[in-house]
Amino acid sequence: MSLKRKPATIVIAAVAALGAGITLTVLNGAYASHPGQLAGLTTVSGHTVTIVKPPPANPATLTLTLTPDAADGGAWSADGSQLAFVTTDGDVETVRFNDGTATTPLTAGDDSPKSHPTWTSDGNFVVWAGQEPTDADSSLYVGGLGGLVPPTRVDLPTGLAYGNPDGGPGGVIVFDATSGGNTDVESINETDLFATSTVTPQTLVTNALQPSISPDGTHVAFVRADDNGHLQVLTIDLSTRVLVTLTTDAKDHLDPTWSPDGTTIAFDDGVGVFTVPADGSQAPSPFGGLSGRPAYQPANADSVFRIEGANRFGTAVATSEFQWGTAGDPTSGGTPADAVVLTRSDTFADALGGSALAAAKNGPLLMTSPTVLNAQTAAEISRVLGASSTDPIYILGGTSAISAAIETQLKHNYPNTTRLSGANRYATAVEVANAINPHPAHVFATTGLNFPDALAAGAAAGGFDEPGLPTNDAAVVVLTADGNLPADTKTYLQQNAGTDLWAIGGPAAAALQAGHFSGNAIVGGNRYETALDVWFTFSVGSSVVGISTGTNWPDSLAGGALMGTVFGPMLLVPPTIVQPSEITVNLEGSSAEFGAAFVFGGVSAVSDTIKNQVGTWISGPGGFDLFDVTPDAGHPLPHALRTARTAHVPTGGSRHVHAPINLSAPGIKHLSGH
Repeated sequence: MSLKRKPATIVIAAVAALGAGITLTVLNGAYASHPGQLAGLTTVSGHTVTIVKPPPANPATLTLTLTPDAADGGAWSADGSQLAFVTTDGDVETVRFNDGTATTPLTAGDDSPKSHPTWTSDGNFVVWAGQEPTDADSSLYVGGLGGLVPPTRVDLPTGLAYGNPDGGPGGVIVFDATSGGNTDVESINETDLFATSTVTPQTLVTNALQPSISPDGTHVAFVRADDNGHLQVLTIDLSTRVLVTLTTDAKDHLDPTWSPDGTTIAFDDGVGVFTVPADGSQAPSPFGGLSGRPAYQPANADSVFRIEGANRFGTAVATSEFQWGTAGDPTSGGTPADAVVLTRSDTFADALGGSALAAAKNGPLLMTSPTVLNAQTAAEISRVLGASSTDPIYILGGTSAISAAIETQLKHNYPNTTRLSGANRYATAVEVANAINPHPAHVFATTGLNFPDALAAGAAAGGFDEPGLPTNDAAVVVLTADGNLPADTKTYLQQNAGTDLWAIGGPAAAALQAGHFSGNAIVGGNRYETALDVWFTFSVGSSVVGISTGTNWPDSLAGGALMGTVFGPMLLVPPTIVQPSEITVNLEGSSAEFGAAFVFGGVSAVSDTIKNQVGTWISGPGGFDLFDVTPDAGHPLPHALRTARTAHVPTGGSRHVHAPINLSAPGIKHLSGH
């Protein structure tokens, strides 16, 4: 049951071309040492993954059978949900912790040597040592995102052999580098993995190999030959430079790796696995009869947040409170808002581009009835902008959508209140697009006669539009009348000829095709598959995923503004999910990436059964924590995860990780103009 993603479709400019390689270090090295709770100590041999659980687990030993490929060694993602390994055929693959058939290949079988996969701290990428057939030496490669990012050679100085990478906290990758018989331990940052020019590593330890960085990033374990030529395990404090020798017997000790709590180091002495206190206070002791390369499996819980109110107004307010702080109160826990987008609550017609606008202007999308400003909404506007402010409020639609009386009321305290409206929903969408950027880089066209395709498109467009990103990379949403192209939309597209144009959904694809516009179309078999394809195309690399009903729109619109802000996909779910499904397989295949899921709306929108299923799909052995976010609940999610879109940036300037275009993939079609 391999991952069924489709290739992403915009080129990563910063991914360097594969270059000359460097010799694989013969000795095997350490594996990822992510901090957290301990699920077990693992070895991999052939088709069997053996996991010895810590006391008082019962049973104490679990096994996972890999199907169909055999492996030797592996590394766990930070939440313990996925194991990265190299197959006996030379492929780098990942597999779910509880299903040996749920494998995802990250490389194509090319018979080139590969070894020592390790995970980046965010779970998006796997780094390994590799050697091309024509190269003299080995180098480091990076790939991931369920195979959407092709293997890319890390641009390190030539003339050295690089091996034994180990990913740890804080975005650090350690590895060893050999030249002229000398081997040192070096490090780079995760942001260097996709650098477009040669990266200069930092030397951490000389005369050392097989490094493993501690879960708090303060120490490195490594092996070094003693006076008799035996490889011993040592640690070094990176600040004080104090060395601690952990082994002294006349054997070679290999593959040191830290426990998630940083107190213990496991290694292989060629006969079996041993553990030793990291401070050297006790002698090593054998562990559970295991043999082979050890790897600790973390058991860090992921999070599932239901964001809901008593009604659509309350859900929008809860979504706003979750992300945006109280004006003038830096202790409120949220990001300061710079604007508010206001839409009518009784129909979606004018609001379909509102999610992208809210993300672009860095503020919430709130709702009101057409004639009277909703009291809960009014209070939330006052909270995020202050009792009075020159920050803008954008009213979507004409006076029949939101009355002139509401506009007058808002302008009393918020003079920079602007109405974005046209003669119809299509003209209004154009006005909203112009407010984002009159000359965007990307235009998403979706039907304006139904809401599902626009929900996914709005969140994706918002991911391009957050303040601080390049203004020449903005994205907007415009509307079609199902398969027909309204005059306002057609004029807008003609005025922006040459823009990267995407039809989201079959109706919009038909409209653009009939209008003779060139571009690309994302057309799934239904609304749920279309939303998945939008994720694969525009939002890969996120740490969070949004979940909303595919059968109603109010909760999804407010959620789309949040997902655009934190650079996460908005996935739509049906009332019930029959497993396996596209959603099941792809969320499970992305479990290393996602630390949290946001479920928008109450149980009538997304049932507790589906909410819990989503938590199971994205989590590992540590399970997941449930949070219910209601108005006045505050901010249960750490700020670092609320702003997850800024955490790992694999390219200089762009927050979007995109692999080379593949228009022949199912769900992605090319539209030819005339």
